[in-house]
Amino acid sequence: MPPYPYLATDYDGAAAHAAIFMVQWKREGDSLARYLVRIGEMTESLKIIQQALEGVPGGPYEYFEMRRFEGLKDPEWNGFEYRFISKKPSPTFELSKEELYMRVEAPKGELVIFL
Repeated sequence: MPPYPYLATDYDGAAAHAAIFMVQWKREGDSLARYLVRIGEMTESLKIIQQALEGVPGGPYEYFEMRRFEGLKDPEWNGFEYRFISKKPSPTFELSKEELYMRVEAPKGELVIFL
């Protein structure tokens, strides 16, 4: 079966706009065939990720949050709570009295509430 182009038109990223992959399918409809299709889809997903990474433009990058904390000696912001659980806002983050900002853990990642 020939490869079909997958066009990522919904995402306007710089890494990849099109990836080539093989559509996985089997003529048999039993559970083994479905299992083999899922395994094939996972291997094709790895190929798509590899193609996307090859399309990422090179150049210097910086981790600005680490740079912000280099001058701070407060262990509260450099500890495990902030860096890994991320329940606390940044020390430079300020809101007016009428606004509320909160980050909580959600089933599909992090949920940000801003009122």
